[in-house]
Amino acid sequence: MAFATYSTYLPDYTIKVETYPYTESRLLIKMNEYWWEHPQRKIKHAQTKSNYSLESEETNSLHYSFKEKLKTGNFSFLYHNEDIVGYQGLLIMDNGETALCHRMMSNPYHSFTKQLGLWTDIYMTWQIKCAYELGCKQYKIAWNSKNYSRYKSHAEGTIKSRLKFNGRNSDILQKFNWLGKQMLFHVEQYVAVFDLSQDWIPEFINTLEYKLIE
Repeated sequence: MAFATYSTYLPDYTIKVETYPYTESRLLIKMNEYWWEHPQRKIKHAQTKSNYSLESEETNSLHYSFKEKLKTGNFSFLYHNEDIVGYQGLLIMDNGETALCHRMMSNPYHSFTKQLGLWTDIYMTWQIKCAYELGCKQYKIAWNSKNYSRYKSHAEGTIKSRLKFNGRNSDILQKFNWLGKQMLFHVEQYVAVFDLSQDWIPEFINTLEYKLIE
């Protein structure tokens, strides 16, 4: 299926989203495999690379996610003009009641400060909107044990100022419940959940300026 493109409240940023079978998403990821050549990826994320493989049949691979896990969700790319800032999947689980941020990856050649800020201010609320419209009861994000410090800093509100983005939705993480360790897909992870059944959610969703433009 071809991409649908949505505007955001920031003029230079758009979101391109695709649903199963993710033909265009595969092509885009293949074109951007050079991200793994960045020094930070080589040093800090060498073991993570296999999770984003388009060839592997392993259940932790992105290929398997496209083939099986994301059939009822979507996969989206955040753009700054013509450059991809990052991508992530929305995995629907628990018989449609839970949406999970899945296989998120940022562009190491783009400003890290902007990436982190845009994820909390724009990209996360995009997935929340999708999850709500798909009828999910909750939206989850998770960090593995190697990224526990990131989970902890968000949970305790101690994220460094230089990594914050002071936009209109930048406080969204303060509205999550921080659950600590849980098992997801047979892996122990640190989980935060956003309750989509709260009374104020419909009004909040209506404030999100994601407009279909093509």
